Amino acid sequence: MINQNPEQIARDHIDAQLRQAGWAVQDKKKIDFSAAPGVAVREYQTDVGPADYVLFVDKQAVGVIEAKSESWGEKITTVEDQSQGYASATLKWVNNSQPLRFVYESTGVITRFTDGLDPHPRSREVFNFHRPETLAKWLREPKSLRGRLQDFPPLNTEGLRECQITAITNLEASFRQDKPRALIQMATGSGKTFTAITACYRLLREPVSANRILFLVDIKNLGEQAEQLTKPKEPLPVVYNEKIPPELFDVIIIDECHRSIYNQWRQVLEYFDAYLAGLTATPDNCTYGFFRRNVVSEYDQEKAVTDGVNVGNGELNELVYSIPHDKKQTIVHDDLDQTLEVEWIGKPKETPRNLCKNFTAI
Repeated sequence: MINQNPEQIARDHIDAQLRQAGWAVQDKKKIDFSAAPGVAVREYQTDVGPADYVLFVDKQAVGVIEAKSESWGEKITTVEDQSQGYASATLKWVNNSQPLRFVYESTGVITRFTDGLDPHPRSREVFNFHRPETLAKWLREPKSLRGRLQDFPPLNTEGLRECQITAITNLEASFRQDKPRALIQMATGSGKTFTAITACYRLLREPVSANRILFLVDIKNLGEQAEQLTKPKEPLPVVYNEKIPPELFDVIIIDECHRSIYNQWRQVLEYFDAYLAGLTATPDNCTYGFFRRNVVSEYDQEKAVTDGVNVGNGELNELVYSIPHDKKQTIVHDDLDQTLEVEWIGKPKETPRNLCKNFTAI
């Protein structure tokens, strides 16, 4: 018989989500820690009353879950003190001298998570509970990821443009402040990709030692080709995948993010428990909104031209008219090593002018 009590319905959903994430869910009267590496025990007794769930990894108590009915919705953040109270309580049959590190609040629809080892612990929404092996790995590390993000080494600025230095420095400051999303706006040709790769390298190396980074490339062209081959289908909902759990990536870099944050792609991005960093030359209001107006770099085409990083439209027009009629010419920008393929677009009898400054025919 299905229990229609709202809180019991929520617990049924929580039980299912825990099992999806690899946990064995057990009643307090039938505890068997050898059943699985991760065991979630319902109504576990503490000195302040029974906790809704206590999480054990390799027979060690590591966290708690406070369960509420779906009607709590976003208000579930107001019970964080209650769940922290259970995490700090003394557990029956367990000698826990320190508060349990991992704290969740969940309605079975919305789940929030706090890591007590973070420099400034605060909850964040997650798609599902973390897997036992993930918590075991985090327990072996002396600092949490957010703790290690405080330890970026000095940036070696050799070979970097000023705009790239600014973007990397501000992005790392955003990570240190634990801002979940950041937007890098840089003009086309000013070095967004090199900026992103440099940022990734610094995240992956010690002492930050991020686990995995996803670099999401722009798939617009591939998508257009696919549309020609198949009829558009209704997108499937994003669901939990044990082979690709939400904690798989620590950071996601989104190239051309003004095209990649909508519809199902937004659901995919928000599936992961990861920092999101967007790259684009042309953000719109929706882009700013998605990244919560945390713009760590604003370097538009006008600034790029002023700095000599890019070429203005007038200069390019003169350049194109300088190529002899009926000939294609490869040119390279002397200062930037920027190669362009251009061809004559003027009238057949016009006299070609000299190549504009800073360019050499090759």
